[in-house]
Amino acid sequence: QNLSLLQPERRDRVTVFIENGELPETLDQEFVEALREALSGFVKVVVKIADLKAALLEGGSPASPAEIKARFDNYLNRLGAGQDAAKVRVVLE
Repeated sequence: QNLSLLQPERRDRVTVFIENGELPETLDQEFVEALREALSGFVKVVVKIADLKAALLEGGSPASPAEIKARFDNYLNRLGAGQDAAKVRVVLE
C-alpha cells in the first residue's frame, strides 16, 4: 500500500524487488532506505486542489508571499494534525 507513496525512483526499485522475489546483488543504502520507507507505515493525506485554493485565499486576496506561505503552512498543519510529520505523504488530487 505504501508503494504509491514512495518517490518514483525508490518505488521502481522496490517494485523490481517484489516482482523478481530476489534481493539485488548489491544492497546499497538507497535500496535499504527505499525498503524501510515502504514498510514504515506512511500516512496518506489527500489535498484537493479546490480545498488548497480555499485555504490560500482565506483572509483575502491579494496577499504578500509571507501571508500565502503562512496560509499554506497552516493548511498543511491542519491536514497532518496528530500525525508523525515524517510519515505524512501529501497527494494532490
